[in-house]
This record gives sequence, structure tokens and C-alpha cells, in this order.
Amino acid sequence: MRSRVLGVTGVTLVVVAAAACREAAPPAPTTQLAATQLPAIRVTKDARMLFTFAAGEGFETVPSLDKVPEASRGWVRVIDLGVKPERRLDHELVYVADLRSAQKDGSYPYVVMSREGFESSARTRAGEGATTPASAPTAAAAGARVILYSTSWCPACRTAREHLKAKGIPFVERDIEKDQGAAAELLEKAKRAGTSASGVPVLDVAGTLVQGFDPDRINQLLGAKP
Repeated sequence: MRSRVLGVTGVTLVVVAAAACREAAPPAPTTQLAATQLPAIRVTKDARMLFTFAAGEGFETVPSLDKVPEASRGWVRVIDLGVKPERRLDHELVYVADLRSAQKDGSYPYVVMSREGFESSARTRAGEGATTPASAPTAAAAGARVILYSTSWCPACRTAREHLKAKGIPFVERDIEKDQGAAAELLEKAKRAGTSASGVPVLDVAGTLVQGFDPDRINQLLGAKP
């Protein structure tokens, strides 16, 4: 039954136990969830989940992946019913998956973003075809040794940005909520790495994804002195 609701060259992922941002509740944040980690999930065809995608002027939620239209599978919010509601934080943050093709282990890559960011970008994608990125990487991003994937509300992203500037490390920053091409690019990199980018910041440092802000790891990958 369908119900209507309102409303990433091979890349190696280095998952670091560093701060990954989580957003405050929109539209008027009163708290910051920078230290709060959403539980990692595994998005698979047979998982007990709900799938939400843009449909017309609203959103549609279905109980299985098979019921998500092919044209909408590149940008789908997933709700893991195995995660207790109080741990989901889905009034603020959501998992957004690329369900077009599974990875070798049968799972699908996802990113975490604000609910507001998903809904805004999903509406735009619905008009263009959800499987097509809204914009291609800029020439600067394509040639950069460091790409910082971020969101505007992320304190750890700000810390990473300030560190890179202070160390004189050239970088390109891409906001995964404001730039749909950036989100699609990050999803594709995560997919090629066989994993998910479960929080921002995520840095692509010379071809290696580093999740969370880890200056030592960044310096190591760049061969830079602390």
C-alpha cells in the first residue's frame, strides 16, 4: 500500500571517530547536535524500511524498495524500522540513499542530511529526474586534492574549513544540501568505496575519503607537517 505524506577512480573510505555534524531542528535551530551520531544503518532490498520520494507536489512513502519508481531511486529517504524512534532524530536528520544499483555486499550507499535539505532538493530533482545530478563538478573541484563536503549548519565543517585555511591547504568546498550535484558526487564516491558517508564533514583528500574532521589523517594523506 502506498501512503502519501506531507511534507562516488576507486576511492577508499577512512571512517574516523571524529566529530560528524548533526543539525538542529529546522526552521529555527535552538540546539546543535554536533556530538550526536545517528546509528549506522544498512540499506538493502529486503531491509525492514520505509522509502520516501518526491511525487508530484508532495512525497510518497512505500514499504519496499520494489515499489519506488525507477526514475526516483537516485534520491530516496529511508527510515529503518529496526531503529527505535527516539534514536532516529528524523524530525531533524534523515538518511538519503541512492537505490539505483546495489554495492558488492548488496547494500546501497547513503548520506545524512537535514530533513529540510532533503525535501527541498527532492522537489527539484523530481522535476529533472531524480537520478540525474543537478550540477556537474566544477573544474576546480575536479582538479582539487582536497574537497570538503559540508553543510551550512555543521560546526565541525567550520572547524575543518578553518584548519585548512590556517594551514594554507588549497581546497574546494561543496555543500551537499545547497548543491545537489555535490550530494550526488559524494554518494557516487561512497558507492565506489563500498560504504556510506554517514555524516559531514567528509573530506576527499587526494582520493581518500575521510569522514569527520581528523587533522592528523589529513596531514598524513597530504604528506604535510602538523
